Amino acid sequence: RIRPFLQAWFVPEGVTQSYYQYIRWRITQRFINANVHVLGTQSLLMGLGLKNKALGLGAALNWVMKDALGKLVRLIWASKMGRKF
Repeated sequence: RIRPFLQAWFVPEGVTQSYYQYIRWRITQRFINANVHVLGTQSLLMGLGLKNKALGLGAALNWVMKDALGKLVRLIWASKMGRKF
């Protein structure tokens, strides 16, 4: 039920099957990149002297949530506006 809805919103019309393979790898790459970013940010904060692990983790998660919400908003905006060109 949800697949046609997602395809209507996020997949351009008339794409080939290879596009789905590209998207699958791109999503995997983005997921891994986000996780590496979290670990790197946490390590940076720990290296700067934050001894409290909860504080470092909270700061890293806050940073990631900010980035994730920004990407989600850009994705929705692009899916709406991209069809008008």
